[in-house]
Amino acid sequence: MKTAEAAHIDETGWRENSCRVWLWVVVTSVGIVFRLARSRAGAVAAELLGEEPKPIAISDRFPGYEWIKPQSRQVCWAHLRRDFQAMIDRDGDGAEVGRQLLWQSNKLFESWHKVRDGTIQWSTFL
Repeated sequence: MKTAEAAHIDETGWRENSCRVWLWVVVTSVGIVFRLARSRAGAVAAELLGEEPKPIAISDRFPGYEWIKPQSRQVCWAHLRRDFQAMIDRDGDGAEVGRQLLWQSNKLFESWHKVRDGTIQWSTFL
């Protein structure tokens, strides 16, 4: 897992016999790890990713991931795009900023898909 370039991590919880349980998942190009835990603490994420994550950790903004150095962490694009849309939906001063951010992210993903399908070179994308 630590040889992968990116590690997507998330967690979801539920009650089982009046106890809180969390299912953690880490997904990389190398494999997938599931872990059941009685905690949602960042310590569980550190056990799964390692104290100094080698791959880039991709997550939501749950505070349990704040221990990851900013240069080693990426916030999930789906969450960011929802934030941009929320800025638009609230209208007011932030709506135009939200529109621009959403437009820029659309352009980014259009270009990324062209890299993936071979239409443009990686060096052009950068």
